[in-house]
Amino acid sequence: MMRHKDFFCSYNIEKCVITELDCSGLYNTGSLDSVVNINTQKPLVEDDYFHGLEISLKDSVFSIKNDLFCTVPVYYAVNNDLLFISSNPAKVLSKIEKQEIDHAGLWESILFSNCVFDRTPVKQLKQLPSMHQLIIVSGRIKVNKYFKIDFHECKESEVESVIEDIHIRLHEIFSKFKTSKYLIGVSGGLDSRLSLGYLNNSLKISPFTFCATENSLELKLSKQLCSNLGFTDPVTFLLSPKNYLKHKESLANFTAGQIGFHHSHILHCLSELNTSGSLKQISNYFTDAIFGWAVNTHSSNDFDSWSSKLKSVNYISDNVKEEIFKDINNVFADYSKDENFSCKDEYKYIFERNQKFHINLAFQQNRLCDTYLPYCDYRLLKLVLSLPLGVRSNKRISELLISKCGVEDVETISSRQMITGQSFSQKSGIKKVQDNLSFKATNGLTLLISKLTRGNVIYPNKYQCEAHYNLFHKIQSKGLIEEDLNFLEMRGILSTDQKKQIKKVSIRNGGVSSFFQLHSLVNYLRHM
Repeated sequence: MMRHKDFFCSYNIEKCVITELDCSGLYNTGSLDSVVNINTQKPLVEDDYFHGLEISLKDSVFSIKNDLFCTVPVYYAVNNDLLFISSNPAKVLSKIEKQEIDHAGLWESILFSNCVFDRTPVKQLKQLPSMHQLIIVSGRIKVNKYFKIDFHECKESEVESVIEDIHIRLHEIFSKFKTSKYLIGVSGGLDSRLSLGYLNNSLKISPFTFCATENSLELKLSKQLCSNLGFTDPVTFLLSPKNYLKHKESLANFTAGQIGFHHSHILHCLSELNTSGSLKQISNYFTDAIFGWAVNTHSSNDFDSWSSKLKSVNYISDNVKEEIFKDINNVFADYSKDENFSCKDEYKYIFERNQKFHINLAFQQNRLCDTYLPYCDYRLLKLVLSLPLGVRSNKRISELLISKCGVEDVETISSRQMITGQSFSQKSGIKKVQDNLSFKATNGLTLLISKLTRGNVIYPNKYQCEAHYNLFHKIQSKGLIEEDLNFLEMRGILSTDQKKQIKKVSIRNGGVSSFFQLHSLVNYLRHM
């Protein structure tokens, strides 16, 4: 059962009065005459900047600011002289009389899997971007960035000491997980090895994992990892379409349709595991962002995949494209070539994409189980981002830290390998070629069988963790994708020609996510 884990605030702009402030579902400290801090729970360790939100009203100036990680999502809207703010967009929209679909927000979510900057799929609803504050002075609302990013590369002679400082910081953070029983999702990747390495055989840790079939390589490697490090065998969930559909409505309502329902399987796992409500969860979210998933070995400052993708799409009007480009430019407004980023994609992955996806998803998981984010730590982030690109790219820093924990080098599998199939095998020579060909052929066969059986038969593909192709063909065979496109056509968002072009989009290489995102959005907009 979903718990109340939200804050809500209403402010009378004309009278400069907070008419309601409810943060009883979240951890909160302080008072309005100074600052109210709101967070999902008490921070694990002291950090250089606050976590969560800060709300204040002083000398008739109202302000709310979020942290770098957007630990608590913020949605807001104005109706007459009242400002409504909440972590729950449905709560805000319940106070708004007029609600219209934002075409740019809709397409941003479909193309990029989240709305960009402050936009949402609803014109009257905005979201507060990372590191921003909303201020009301003399009746005027201003939203600006209050945080100055200052990450510069360390000297080559300092690299080893920086890595040691990162190791010490992680030890400090993970040493706090001793007082309660914790759940943790494990896989065959680097993130699981890293977290379990720092948790160091704790008997209070209960691992869990999920897969499409028992032939899954992820399942084999997660069991092997837990066994090698002295943890109990992970509880395993075999995922089926109903596991995803169970939380489809709630996930859409709590995120304004911005997180696709194909990401709701963890909610299913937590609802099954935490029936007593006494367990807590340690999340590996933000490891990809902080440890270099989007880092290039060499700097390529001017490229961003969002703009490139938008330019290649010919079924969106020029006016809508112009709005989307403005949002993209706002995200990169403070991006500097002088900072230690390899490209714009890395910057946006750390400061925009993760906040809208992983951290928001963790907030939703809090509704079922108190969820901790040990990798959302400013000191840790600043240390890692001071390392040279060669140390950070392809998550090499993760491997170095795993080695410091004394975890032996074993076979792993990463999300990037699963998507592209490039450098998939850890072998060399002809064995590497054989492995990569097997990977691509097996995935092709999986897609074919799921299509021919309308999603009812899941091929035992060892490389497949989740049966997304089956899920797609299941909802497509029921006519749901067609219904979604018809809805958008009736609302004047799509033309008949645009519908035809969208149907031609390939579901391979991650393209299937666009249809899941579309289905979640339409399902949300139908209930507006």
